Amino acid sequence: METPLPRDLLSTSKAARLARCSVKQILRWVATGRLPALKRCGRYFVRRADVRRLFRETVPVRDRPAPLGTSEAQRRYEAACVRLRELGVFR
Repeated sequence: METPLPRDLLSTSKAARLARCSVKQILRWVATGRLPALKRCGRYFVRRADVRRLFRETVPVRDRPAPLGTSEAQRRYEAACVRLRELGVFR
């Protein structure tokens, strides 16, 4: 019987929600080594602190998604801007 995972470990889907990005992006960061991960039973798990650190390093403060309470349209717009900047479409 396997021991339970520590509470600070997140699945890739929960990490994606925390970082407000896609699961694919989380897996890319894991594959490139930018985000340390633990693989268990074929699934990756990442530490909450590592996701927050990477998010702070990757997205400048002015480009971070708006805090909760902002309209859904505004959050989607901010997220789209962040993704486009990540892809190098505009700066």
